[in-house]
Amino acid sequence: MSFTVDKYLKKTFNLKTYNCWHFAREVWQELTGDELMDLTPENPSKTSCWLAVTYAEPRFLAIPGPESPCLVLMQRAEDIPHIGVYYKDKILHLRPQGVVWQQSILATAGFSKVFYYKQKVCK
Repeated sequence: MSFTVDKYLKKTFNLKTYNCWHFAREVWQELTGDELMDLTPENPSKTSCWLAVTYAEPRFLAIPGPESPCLVLMQRAEDIPHIGVYYKDKILHLRPQGVVWQQSILATAGFSKVFYYKQKVCK
């Protein structure tokens, strides 16, 4: 696989049209070939984002720690959940300030809850 982070580094955040879920979908599709649905709520909020992630969960299995690749769901007490993609010991994610490709310990700092999900294998 010839995945390169460079092509994602100039992506820009927009809460309604291109947020962390849109970004994670795009990265996930390139890494795995699997298309995730656009579950971004019309008016993103803490509750609606959790519902969107829960809706996607039947396709994913919660795992105790990161595996490359996997989705990383991060939560602060009062904020909208944030999602990124763990790949090769780092998390690639889109924040309002731009794209970040960083070690897990840095990417998850300040989040009270961090969940990892890998895709279920269909047999």
